[in-house]
Amino acid sequence: MTRSLTITSNRILQRTPVFFLLAFFASLVLPGLVAAQIPSRLPNTYVNDFAGILAKEDVADLNRQIDSIEKAYTVEIAIVLVKKLPADMEIEDFARGVGREWHIGTDRKGLVYVASISQKKQRMEVAANLEGILTDIITHEIMDHSKPFMKRMDYAGAFRNMVAEIDTRLKTAQAGTDQQSTGTDEQRMQAGTDEQPVQAGQAQRGSAVPVQTTEEGHSTFYRFIPTPSIFTVLVIFLMFMIALVVRIIRSVRRNGVFSGSSGYYNNSDPGLSFSSPANSDSFSTSDSSDAGSSDSSSSSDSGFDGGGSSSDW
Repeated sequence: MTRSLTITSNRILQRTPVFFLLAFFASLVLPGLVAAQIPSRLPNTYVNDFAGILAKEDVADLNRQIDSIEKAYTVEIAIVLVKKLPADMEIEDFARGVGREWHIGTDRKGLVYVASISQKKQRMEVAANLEGILTDIITHEIMDHSKPFMKRMDYAGAFRNMVAEIDTRLKTAQAGTDQQSTGTDEQRMQAGTDEQPVQAGQAQRGSAVPVQTTEEGHSTFYRFIPTPSIFTVLVIFLMFMIALVVRIIRSVRRNGVFSGSSGYYNNSDPGLSFSSPANSDSFSTSDSSDAGSSDSSSSSDSGFDGGGSSSDW
């Protein structure tokens, strides 16, 4: 019985590295398969109408709306319209892949909206630094408000309303941040006015430096500097090593140096910046370099990790 258990455990130990290698190679290959199904970005436009459902004037209006949002809040928005999603691909994976491959937004402040027209599906993918403002509930509400427009095939109205709501949410969040910052400055000024001089032999209230008075009347200061424990140092070191490994894996996946990008919209001539593909059920996934494509790397640390929501109409 003991010998049988020993043989079984040895076999498991011998095969364990194989499983780890398979998992490692799968983590490298799968992102590449997803990237191969992501279309190339159209040049000089935020609105990528692969379905051919918008008029040239509507695209120009949406470009102006989104461009003003990016200038005001440094938030980049990409609208992607397809007739049908790639086979065996969920809209969540498609939207996330677009955000990563196209490097939408800087400082993890990007938003990707995807609509599959024939499947009547839509997805709003939010990058990490916007999730506190555009939560899952809020993005779902915004898309719910666009459903009446989508059902009557007023796509331009739906997208204009959606972008306007996003603008309102960002404006409200910025106003709240500015008000909080102003209140903090006023509190600091008030605290500075109310401060009283510290007399000899007394410790200032809230101070981390106690005062001790000797018989001669001189003050002796004792500064207490906390010494980090060995456990704390080990935890910090472990977190650093984990972060380093994650960065290495991401670099291998990218197979190149990431360079952020923004400003795909040519503001000088918005009406002429849109180029619509031919109406068809498929779209190009070639790796040709356009004026609006960022680079040829397979993924990026754009902060698209599953935040957002999906709905049908």
